[in-house]
Amino acid sequence: MPLKDVVSWKLVVGDLVNMDEKYFKQMSIRDLSSWTIMISEVSRVGHVVDARELFDGTPVRNVQAWNAMMVGYTENGDVPWTNMIVGYFEIGEVGSAIERFTSMPTRDTAAWNATIFGLSENDLGEEGLKLFTGMKDTAYRIHKNVEVGEITGERALDGEPDNSGVYLILADNVLLF
Repeated sequence: MPLKDVVSWKLVVGDLVNMDEKYFKQMSIRDLSSWTIMISEVSRVGHVVDARELFDGTPVRNVQAWNAMMVGYTENGDVPWTNMIVGYFEIGEVGSAIERFTSMPTRDTAAWNATIFGLSENDLGEEGLKLFTGMKDTAYRIHKNVEVGEITGERALDGEPDNSGVYLILADNVLLF
């Protein structure tokens, strides 16, 4: 190959994935590992729709299969960060959700809300409260005025500290001030 640039390498890798997919379809027994590898490789070369078809055809989906699909979407720019956070919390992957949240370049209200709510729904209300405090500090640095949010927060927490909905309301209020 005279010119070895990104385009030529993508073509080579794409051809290899197409060959692998041909052999994958011929396999008499496909285990979860083989499905997950194919999902990962097919999405890696930008064929997210094909990867999704493989994912939908997977007889059993475990955390690795979900991760392969979510990473495929992310690498191809198809999923907002917040959706990934919500997805990780829904399957109980709290560590992965927090990792996505902390690696976000900027965090909007939706990301804060999703993370605080996700922690609360996964029985980590104390961690959600710590995150809320961090959000409050961030809001103060951005807006320089959080007194109203603090008063609202104190009153809301006095009433129902175990209610995850309170944390969502607090998150919205703090970032508005």
